[in-house]
Amino acid sequence: MRQQLCAFACGLMVLVMGCATDSLSWQRYTKNDFPARVRSITTSLGYVLDAEGGLNYRQWTVSFGKGIPYAFYNCLQNKGCAIIIRNLKCDHSSGERASCEMKLYNNDNATCDLVISERETFHIRCPVDVSLEPELLPRRRQQ
Repeated sequence: MRQQLCAFACGLMVLVMGCATDSLSWQRYTKNDFPARVRSITTSLGYVLDAEGGLNYRQWTVSFGKGIPYAFYNCLQNKGCAIIIRNLKCDHSSGERASCEMKLYNNDNATCDLVISERETFHIRCPVDVSLEPELLPRRRQQ
């Protein structure tokens, strides 16, 4: 109940105050921060995707896959750069299960993508926070 009340209050604040894209804390990351493990993803309504809980988008529930999700920084010519979060799983309300990923873009409209098994992509509101753990791959020791 408390989480629902908090989500309602956050949603009301977004409606009243608007949504500023400069409040997306993950936009401070640079390519030097990647690859990295993802600890959690927090939406503008205060919902959290982590090892304990998932997020609902349309008829899909997104949760962590086996192991810890990881993020990397990818730049494509003429398309800009994005943070891509992999090792997520998506469960459809019909019982279907698929792998999925989030693509986070640093754009003016705060719109990101949820890609389900590379066959279905839909726009979602970008999360406000992505909490990363230390880098995914250990650095090679200098000899």
